[in-house]
Amino acid sequence: MVVDKLVSQLSSVVCALFCVRSSKRCTQQLVTRVSVKQDNLDMETVAISVKLPPFWPHSPRLWFAQAEAQFALRHVSASLTKYYHVIASLPDSVAPDVDDLLEPAGDAPYETLKRRLLERYGESDDDRFNALMNSARAGDTKPSQLLREMRRNCGKDLDPNTGFFKKLFLQRLPLNIQMILRANTYSNIEEMANKADELIALSNNGSRSICAVKKVNGDKAPTLEERIEDLEE
Repeated sequence: MVVDKLVSQLSSVVCALFCVRSSKRCTQQLVTRVSVKQDNLDMETVAISVKLPPFWPHSPRLWFAQAEAQFALRHVSASLTKYYHVIASLPDSVAPDVDDLLEPAGDAPYETLKRRLLERYGESDDDRFNALMNSARAGDTKPSQLLREMRRNCGKDLDPNTGFFKKLFLQRLPLNIQMILRANTYSNIEEMANKADELIALSNNGSRSICAVKKVNGDKAPTLEERIEDLEE
């Protein structure tokens, strides 16, 4: 009798422990599901918050740089999500030319779309090389602006701090500025371009001052006859 009672009590304790463990397991599973759903909701909200500007067919590399900066800031990493954002950003003027790209391709649709858009609208290597070699000389354009244009044309194919690139840059500056820059050393080409900006600004200011002095000296003083005529009037 006593044994039966002890067995009954022990069974009750075991059942209670089992229920407690099951309850904890269920609670943990519920918390995990809620956490996953919240993470998915957060990712969907982040993806929705990405607002890309309309695609720039005249400057596709710069456009993709801005798009990928937004993706990085909002932690958008799924290739398909980025693909749809790019498709949604194509303007009417571009869409008819890329209708063959409107279906996701393979496991990396964004990367495929990006590559094909750059091939279609980006400059070829020959185009960029010719633009680099034929860059305009620094006239009304500041040397630092000229440098940015040349760097944009060469992209990542040529280090702007190489001797070849510096020589191309110097050849497009006025001769007197070239001589001063060649006589000094600079840590990088940006520093050289900034110094060229300063030198050209000083040169322009000096030229205006000389012109002003010449104009003053060039004004003829009234002759004696002109002064007499003024008095007679």
